[in-house]
Amino acid sequence: MIIFAAATALHRFVGWRHETSIALMFCVSVLVSFGFSIFESYRSQPVGFFATHTRIWELGVGVLLAVLEKRVTHISNRVRAVLVWSGAVLLLASIFGLTGEMTYPGYLALLPTIGTALFIAGGFDAVNDVSILQRILSTRPFIWLGQLSYSIYLWHWPVFRFYEHSVERWQPIDMAISIALVVVLSWLTYIFVEKPVRFSKWLGTRPVTSILTLTAPALLAVCFVLFFSTDQSTVVRLAPSQEAVGAESVRKDRPATYKAGCHTPQKDAA
Repeated sequence: MIIFAAATALHRFVGWRHETSIALMFCVSVLVSFGFSIFESYRSQPVGFFATHTRIWELGVGVLLAVLEKRVTHISNRVRAVLVWSGAVLLLASIFGLTGEMTYPGYLALLPTIGTALFIAGGFDAVNDVSILQRILSTRPFIWLGQLSYSIYLWHWPVFRFYEHSVERWQPIDMAISIALVVVLSWLTYIFVEKPVRFSKWLGTRPVTSILTLTAPALLAVCFVLFFSTDQSTVVRLAPSQEAVGAESVRKDRPATYKAGCHTPQKDAA
């Protein structure tokens, strides 16, 4: 919202084209966020991975690609083929080259992000499929999978984590089951949630209601996370059996002053 507000201000008060203003603001945001990503990834890798300000540049690259779509569509088919294959190489390098021991995101996030951007740019408004790779990805199974891509993005992490914790040892069959479960849940989400919301005429004529419909689940999710992440370590209660074991351990752990009779329980003193 801040970025779009700043772009609108440049358009209104400076006289720049709206497209140019948005592109400039997102260029600045991408560079700043990418800098934070590099810094935080090497300072504290979990922060670099999970913090919004270190990952927003990846979405910003997608926004820049959408803003510059008209200019990208004028390139030749030969250049398109180069973009598609270059993006594919970078994506394959990300899949098979990145390991858990590497510091990610940081510089390494350029591989999947730029690879995806090049891959998409090469397919913009193509008159015909310029490479065998594009022809393969234009088949119905891949188009169907592409329609589920956002739902898959939302479902894959919780499904993988919960499934992994439900089995004693992670096997290849478990990976296959979890992937199948992600696809099924993503298809159901696409059919019963995404499509009704995207193509709802009722929401389309009510912008305020649409905004509330989109933001309410996000607010509920934030409240849910905050509630269950609250530190409740000061409210720990032990079972009676645990209290008895703890008290017995304390009684056995007596300093020499107790043996000398300096400290005795009140009932013994009486």
